[in-house]
Amino acid sequence: MLITGDSARLHEFGGFEFRSLAVPSRGSAEIALWTVDVPEGGDGTPHRASKEEVFYVLSGSVTIQGRRPAPATRSSCRRTPSCR
Repeated sequence: MLITGDSARLHEFGGFEFRSLAVPSRGSAEIALWTVDVPEGGDGTPHRASKEEVFYVLSGSVTIQGRRPAPATRSSCRRTPSCR
C-alpha cells in the first residue's frame, strides 16, 4: 500500500496536525511513521511512549526532555519508552 502525505489520515490535537503513514490500523506490525506539523511555540502534552520514538526535524527546532539539538539543516533525536 502506498500512502503519501496527501492521502494519510489527518488527526488534530492541540493545534498539532498528525498524519499517519504507517500504523497498525494500516497493516504495520511494529513500526509507526507519522508526520507532525507543530505550530510555532507548540507544547506537547507530556506522555509515556510504549515504543521508541524518533523525531526528524525538517525545519524549526525542537526541545525534548529539556534538550535541544544543535542547530542544523535537519536534526533527529530518539526518545525511549522509559523517558517522559
